[in-house]
Order: sequence, then C-alpha cells, then structure tokens
Amino acid sequence: MVIHYPDGREQLTEADRNTTRLALTQTITEGWPAYIQSLQAD
Repeated sequence: MVIHYPDGREQLTEADRNTTRLALTQTITEGWPAYIQSLQAD
C-alpha cells in the first residue's frame, strides 16, 4: 500500500512515515470495533 502525502510532507523521513502508519493502524484497530458496534446498535 502506498500512502500519498501532501506536498508539504514530502520531507518526512522513513521513521516519520512509520510513526504515522503505526498511529493510523492503532486508531483503526482500537477505534473501529466500537464504532462498528455503535452502527449495528441502531
């Protein structure tokens, strides 16, 4: 998977990108189950 960043973020290092990817992954894995449950509860 390739993530395209806005022009201003092109200077990020690989470590910065990995940190961002980890944060996104953590948000998805922790936040989505509760969100999906709330949708199904309706």
